[in-house]
Amino acid sequence: MKNKKKKRVRISKQNKKKKMRRERRARRERTRRERRNRRMRRERNRRERRKRRKRRPCHPKTSKPLVFVSNRMTGSETGTVSVIDPCDLSKPCAPIPVGTQPVGITIHDIPGKGLKVYVANFGDDNNPGSVSVIDVKTCTVDATIPTGGNPVYIAIGTIPEGDNAGKTLAYVTNISGNRVFIIDTADNSLLGEVPAGPNPNGVAITPSGDEIYVTNFVDDPGTCTVINTTDNMIVATIDLINPANGNNLRNPLLIDIADIPGTGTRAFIAMNGSSSLLIIDTVSKTVLRRRATAGPAPIGVRVSPDKSFLYLTDSEVLADNPSQVCIFGTGDNIAPISTIPFNQGGLPLQQRAEDIAFTSDGAKAFIPNSLTNNVSVIDVATSTVKTVVDVGEGPMGVAISPGNCNPSY
Repeated sequence: MKNKKKKRVRISKQNKKKKMRRERRARRERTRRERRNRRMRRERNRRERRKRRKRRPCHPKTSKPLVFVSNRMTGSETGTVSVIDPCDLSKPCAPIPVGTQPVGITIHDIPGKGLKVYVANFGDDNNPGSVSVIDVKTCTVDATIPTGGNPVYIAIGTIPEGDNAGKTLAYVTNISGNRVFIIDTADNSLLGEVPAGPNPNGVAITPSGDEIYVTNFVDDPGTCTVINTTDNMIVATIDLINPANGNNLRNPLLIDIADIPGTGTRAFIAMNGSSSLLIIDTVSKTVLRRRATAGPAPIGVRVSPDKSFLYLTDSEVLADNPSQVCIFGTGDNIAPISTIPFNQGGLPLQQRAEDIAFTSDGAKAFIPNSLTNNVSVIDVATSTVKTVVDVGEGPMGVAISPGNCNPSY
C-alpha cells in the first residue's frame, strides 16, 4: 500500500511538473506571438505613416495657406493639380486629378460655399475642354463643368449691376472659339458665351467687377477686348501699340488689374512677342506706357498684395537658359526696379517661368516653370529664389489660398 501511495504521489508530481512545463511553453508561445504581432503592427503603422507623409492630402488648418499648381501633362488624358504647403515645403502633398491639359487656375471665396479653385482644362482631340472645381478644405474635385472648345485662363468676380447683379461669375477664355465662357459659381452652370477678339488668352476682372479685360494673342498689333459685365457686351477693343512711337506690339499673354493708390485702376499686360510690359488706363482705355523687359519672352504678370510693385516672368526658351523675374513699380511710369535671376545658389535649373502668385502677406511668390517641372519659391524681401519644389509635368498656372504661416516660414 505504501509503495502504491508513493507511486501515485510521484506520478501526481510528475503530472504537475508536465502541466507547468506545458503552461510555461504556452505562455512563451503567446508572448512570442504577441511580440511578433506588435512588431508587424509597428511596421505596418510605419509604412502607413511614411505613405501619408509622402502623399498627404494637405487639408489646410485654420488660416494656413495652400499653393495650387496646374500641371498640363501633355499626352495624358488626366492632368493634375499639385498642392504645396508653403508652411512646410519639405512635405509634398497628394496631387489632385483634374481634366485634360489644365492651364489657368484661380481661387475665389464663393458666397455660401467657401474657397474654391477653378481650373481651365484645355482638352484635346478626344477630350473636350472643361473646368474643374476643387474644394480647398478637402482638396477634392467638387464639380467638372463641360465647356467644349479650349479653355485657357479664368477670372472670377461679383457683378455689381444688370441681370446678374450680386452673382459671382467665372469668365473663361476659349482660345479656339474666340469667345469667353460665363459660369455661375453658385451652381457651376454654364450661362453662355460672349465674343472676344481672335485667340483670347489672358483674362482679368476689374476690382469693381464691372468690366473684364481679355488679351488676344495676335500680331500687328495685339489687342485687348473690354467687356461690360452688366450686359456682357464689348465696350472697347484696345490696339496695343507703343505710345511713344505708334509701333505695333505683338502677342499679349497674361494680364493683371489692380487699384493703384494715388493713381487709379490700371491693367498690366505681358507682351510676349514684343519683349515688353504695357500699362493701360481702364478709364480712357488707352496704353499709357510701354517698358522693355530684360528678356525676350514675358509671360506672366502679377501686382503685389500691397500694390507697390509687380513681378513679370521673362523666359528665354533656349536650352540651359534659366528664367528670370523683372520687378517694376506700379506707377504710370512703371519704372524698372530690379531683376531676379533663377540661376542662383546652385539650385536646379528653372526654365520657362509662367504664372505668378503671391502669398497674402506678400512674403513669398510662387512661380511654375513649365520646361523643368518645378516651382520657384521667391523670398520677396531679399529678391532671391529661396528653393525649388518639384511638381508634375508642364506646370502652367498657380493660385494660393489666403492665410499666413505662423511662425514665419
